[in-house]
Amino acid sequence: DIDDGKIAECFKRWAELAGQFAVSQHEWERNAAPVFRRLTEDNVKTFYDFRKMFDAMGAGLDAAIVSIPDHTHAVASAAAIEAGKHVFCEKPLTRTVHESRALRDLARAHKVATSMGNQGTASGQFRRALELIRDGTLGAIKEVHVWNTGGGADRKEPPKGSQPVPDGFNWELWLGPAPSRPYHREWVQRHLWREFGTNPLGNWGPHSANLAFMALKVHALWQPSPAGQPPPRIRVKAEFSGLNRLSFPRWEKVTWEIPARAEFPPIVFTWHNGAEPGVRPLLEGLIGDDLDWGDKKEKKWWDHAGAVIAGEKGRIHATGHNATFRLFPEA
Repeated sequence: DIDDGKIAECFKRWAELAGQFAVSQHEWERNAAPVFRRLTEDNVKTFYDFRKMFDAMGAGLDAAIVSIPDHTHAVASAAAIEAGKHVFCEKPLTRTVHESRALRDLARAHKVATSMGNQGTASGQFRRALELIRDGTLGAIKEVHVWNTGGGADRKEPPKGSQPVPDGFNWELWLGPAPSRPYHREWVQRHLWREFGTNPLGNWGPHSANLAFMALKVHALWQPSPAGQPPPRIRVKAEFSGLNRLSFPRWEKVTWEIPARAEFPPIVFTWHNGAEPGVRPLLEGLIGDDLDWGDKKEKKWWDHAGAVIAGEKGRIHATGHNATFRLFPEA
């Protein structure tokens, strides 16, 4: 980590968990207590720069977990893969499509195990919903809608002036591959800026769209095309509150026209982000009016993101992480 304060918090948390788990009523937590105790006692090495960590630790590392700001995911993951380490990278995998393609090629070349932080995908309900879709319980799938209520900051100008760099904070390493500039605490709010973040599309899309993406085998489009056939194309259309190349628009609606793949016919995925006109009645028409858009103040966190996968016979409503789902109609 590039922040001394965060590193100190980590060691403090390990010590707290070691003590808490040691007296837990749950056996699995009591078994974990010595692991956390060892972390606090074994003088775990810390680094500011992941490149120096790989150089210094060498064969002592088995794998890397990349959970730093979005704009440095690609270079950190690439460094780990090139060092022969397995990689778990948090979503968004990268900030740009080009970076994702480069990581795919690196992982294939170095034959390491990789995974992305789509935590809901590990749930039993995710796997069950995938089975229901592929087994035809919903009938032929007609449309997919994925949403998030967050919207974008739509900042019109960058931070003005500069501020002193906080003690123990390595600003140049935080910038990583981004162009150098004077420190300002607003830059560190990475979700405000295209240079550093990906907005809800990158931070929630990988969770909320993954059930439909996997169940409908969209990943098959990235398999090699038969000899003599052109690669498949996905047509993309974007509508938004206003173009903003510095920040992100207040609302956006993006559609992907996905061609036929494997045994599935063409399908359209639609992404709704922020207060897009007409999105509320559209979604409530598909899954009922019990969604909390923040006005009921009951379960906004439950409903602020999700997906609807609609078929001829029925529909699935998956929550934001795709870790749980409901079937409609209930019968």
